[in-house]
Amino acid sequence: MTEPPTDLPSCEEARKRISAARDRAAMSALAGEWRATADMAALLPLAQALWTGGSDANRIVAVKLLTKARIDDDANVWTTLCEWVEAHASKAIAPALFAAGERRLSAKPSRLDEIARWATSEDPFIRAACLGFAHGLVKGRHLSAEAADDRAEVTEWAVLLSNDPAPLPRKAAADTLLTLAKHDPDRVAQLIEGKAALPDDLVKRLRRAAGL
Repeated sequence: MTEPPTDLPSCEEARKRISAARDRAAMSALAGEWRATADMAALLPLAQALWTGGSDANRIVAVKLLTKARIDDDANVWTTLCEWVEAHASKAIAPALFAAGERRLSAKPSRLDEIARWATSEDPFIRAACLGFAHGLVKGRHLSAEAADDRAEVTEWAVLLSNDPAPLPRKAAADTLLTLAKHDPDRVAQLIEGKAALPDDLVKRLRRAAGL
């Protein structure tokens, strides 16, 4: 069986191709092309090089190079994603970075303890990231006891950040709670009935999403 090619562009060449990309769809296509040509051991150094001193576009592609549902040994990828969050990234990178982090946290939910301190960070990007990375934990039904505990913790973060002074954490909180309403409407009903400290407009959206 013929092995797939593993050639990747140099960082300089990758930056040129990213610069020529017309939009985010084109950037995603580039990242997908490069992911298909190499394993994570080769992709990670390119991603790190693109991130260092890179534009938002370079960094979005860097993150997308590391966005996979399954990575056999993802410890270095997880560490890199966390470092990027704590480097005070641009808001434009949030969707891509949070999606990559969500996959790694969903693959190993015990990592929730590693990012718990983000919920009270002074940096609004980092506060939002705690929910972006944990978003997968509010999906699904028929939870184990451990998964239910994780979901309860993430729900607490979302309630806390739903009144955040910065828009990015507020949006992350709303997105998390609206997803929770679809997958666990009883939990959202309990929040509303218990007079959780949620903005009135969000309560209305949650009622609709949960069918209350």
